[in-house]
Amino acid sequence: MIKALGIGAKEFGQQWVSLLTGLAIGLVGAVLFIFLTLPLPWIIGPIFTTSLAGLSGARLWIPNWLRLPSFWIVGTVFGLTITAQIGEQFFHWLPSIALVAFYTIAIVIPITLYLIHVAKLDPLTAYFSATPGGLVTMLALAESYGADVKTFSLIQSMRLIVVIFAIPLAFRIFSNYAPPASMNLSFVLENPDYLELIFLTVVVPTSYVIAKCLRFPAPFVLGPLIGVAVLKLSGHVDTDIPSGVISCALLVIGVSIGAMFFGVHFREAAKKLFHGAMVGVLMLVLGVVFAMIGMLIVDEPFEILILAFNPGGFAEMSLVAFGLGYDVTFVLAHQLVRILVIMAFAPLAVSLVRR
Repeated sequence: MIKALGIGAKEFGQQWVSLLTGLAIGLVGAVLFIFLTLPLPWIIGPIFTTSLAGLSGARLWIPNWLRLPSFWIVGTVFGLTITAQIGEQFFHWLPSIALVAFYTIAIVIPITLYLIHVAKLDPLTAYFSATPGGLVTMLALAESYGADVKTFSLIQSMRLIVVIFAIPLAFRIFSNYAPPASMNLSFVLENPDYLELIFLTVVVPTSYVIAKCLRFPAPFVLGPLIGVAVLKLSGHVDTDIPSGVISCALLVIGVSIGAMFFGVHFREAAKKLFHGAMVGVLMLVLGVVFAMIGMLIVDEPFEILILAFNPGGFAEMSLVAFGLGYDVTFVLAHQLVRILVIMAFAPLAVSLVRR
């Protein structure tokens, strides 16, 4: 332990300039995306600017002691989204939730085959690049199973950009939706429960250690998610995480992704970005098709089914639903099922892909 701390301190002493440079470049990306009202500014923005810096030859660095807690925060946020209300409505929404689960599995197969045979990716990287999960969650899974994280990050980031741009843009044109523009950097809560927050600082790393010992996939996300969700559903925790803390965690993760592109050639990156755009278009089209099928089995508007089925992320899809006056819980529940299906099937899918 002491030796590890010594190594970490020595590494920090050698690379602190690369750390501060990376965070500064990432912050510029976040501010730029916020100014342009672009989606997911605190992770896509830093990925954009730090990837360009890495491709241009800049050495950036994010230490593991900073990166790991950032994933814990994301897992905690996901765990806090699971509420008793979702459980109460689950059986009412069961037909559309079952369709989302089927959609999640169904779209992975053709997209994985496309990435293997057209993009010429190895099967493992192709699978993770084809999954419609959250960027951070899938990054954790892809890394834990040994996929090519650079390729995965390029394709998934571009896929997310296409999906997240297209859906709010369509709703802007046809439903008068306007996304909020905010730095979202509040580090205080209106009614903080400090005891619960202190409790979380103990539970979250403990959940990570348990998940790692049990060899869960992506334990740094899945461990805190499960631990916090259990506490939330049992009524022991009912707090929020300050938005500034979440934004900083996403910034760190975004910079860590961009830092991987040092030494990658522009031509190589451009090809993968093109395939990422194609993946995004395929997911959009299939999402619309499944939303149309959903209209036949549930009494919900087409617009909310679009938000529930398309893999655009918790935050953006929920914000659009809120802005249009739709049931945010409905969208959250379906988006959560999509993420959980991907995580649950990951071990089986990886074993099949590796054959």
